[in-house]
Amino acid sequence: LGEMESAVRIWSVKKAVAEALDITLAEAWRRARVDAVDSFESRFHVDGHIAWTAVHDTMGGRVFTLVRQPEPGLLKSPPALEP
Repeated sequence: LGEMESAVRIWSVKKAVAEALDITLAEAWRRARVDAVDSFESRFHVDGHIAWTAVHDTMGGRVFTLVRQPEPGLLKSPPALEP
């Protein structure tokens, strides 16, 4: 991907995160970190948790992005080990 195409997909991921988590776009920019960008799929983390997946498609020169949240149980911290 070129620089512009990558930048649009990064913006689109963060916008989709804002909508999925019902947070502001500014908060999504702070909390989501895009790790890998590709034409059709990107990987990212929210708050340092496990990787999420974003799926991209284009139509009429516009990029559409859907994010897939990890399984709810995977977002929780592992239980503390007892001594």
